[in-house]
Amino acid sequence: MKILLTDDDADHIALVQVLLDKMDGFEMHETQCFTVPADSLAWCEVNTPDLVIVDYMMPEVDGMEFIRRFRGMAGKEVIPVIMVTSRNEVGVRHQALKIGATDFLTKPVDTIELSARVRNMLTIRRNQKDLANRTEWLAGRLKRRRWILWRGSVKP
Repeated sequence: MKILLTDDDADHIALVQVLLDKMDGFEMHETQCFTVPADSLAWCEVNTPDLVIVDYMMPEVDGMEFIRRFRGMAGKEVIPVIMVTSRNEVGVRHQALKIGATDFLTKPVDTIELSARVRNMLTIRRNQKDLANRTEWLAGRLKRRRWILWRGSVKP
């Protein structure tokens, strides 16, 4: 599973990355970290993360604008996004939810809360991928079945 972490504070990125690495039963992940939101968005143009963790307060491109641009990319509409914020303002959270945030974490990040939210979001993502794969498999089976039935109805 690929986790994208975007925060202009390199120390916060390092802390979250250490916490992610220490999560029990969570050895199979790859974390891409960016301190410049534009670089992170450029990476997203050619890569698809399974989870995005983005800070709210960043210069130039804040978390809201980041989510807006990320959600505008093809294939990124359902990927879980956790916004990290030190603000508890309801209006900020409502706006973030409207533009596509899936969940929130409050700074300073609590280890147990981070672990639970990341696990939940990755479970959602894994289920999305499993469902998409199953749907694709069933569509292929149906297409083959129709071809066999069509071919069987044609007499030489």
